[in-house]
Amino acid sequence: MTEPGLDGCLWAVNVMELAPNCRVGGCVVEFLAIHEDETEQSLLKEWVPRSQLFAVPPPPPAGFLDGLRPGDTLELLYEDGWWPVEFRARR
Repeated sequence: MTEPGLDGCLWAVNVMELAPNCRVGGCVVEFLAIHEDETEQSLLKEWVPRSQLFAVPPPPPAGFLDGLRPGDTLELLYEDGWWPVEFRARR
């Protein structure tokens, strides 16, 4: 999403429709955690370029947290979206 405050965040979606003949290539997706309005009756559907679709990553391997160093870039699952973050320190 590119709306202010959501830029850079990745969201889980279902691909609803492909546009194979489109010059740019794209598809209609349905967001799993974002609704069209406050009534939360229907999930948001939007057209997105295929270049913005990514497979769900595998779970981190055992000992993943022990290998983190300050400055490492990560993605953090927060409020149903994956946000880019930088690891700074361990508490």
